[in-house]
Amino acid sequence: GNRIRVSGTLKGSAYSKVFEIDDKPWYQAVDMQMKAFIDSGGEDLEYWMAGMTPEFNVFKMTFKKKAVETINVLGRETECVKLEWRASGFWSLFWFSDYWFRKSDGIAVRFEMPGGGKPKAVSLLVSEKKR
Repeated sequence: GNRIRVSGTLKGSAYSKVFEIDDKPWYQAVDMQMKAFIDSGGEDLEYWMAGMTPEFNVFKMTFKKKAVETINVLGRETECVKLEWRASGFWSLFWFSDYWFRKSDGIAVRFEMPGGGKPKAVSLLVSEKKR
């Protein structure tokens, strides 16, 4: 079967663990890895991600296409695909956020996460190098 191997230092101690996963893909840097999904005809993408939970773990996440919206990015009206990002399964009731990816190149330009009683977190693309 498929596996994700994680090793490093966790809470000051050496850590190494192998996680057995199913056939869903593994994405880690989602800000830069969604172009193929954005361009696809698919509506949902379920995948594995490794992350810091109280103990380091891997878990399933889901992106769902919500809309194509024109938003202001770096002073220009830009066509973007809005995706809802959630934990999969039971945890989807508690953890979710929204991402906007530029349709032309799939780069994340906006991220919003409700605060759950705390201020909402918002991340924006504020500059980029000319290519």
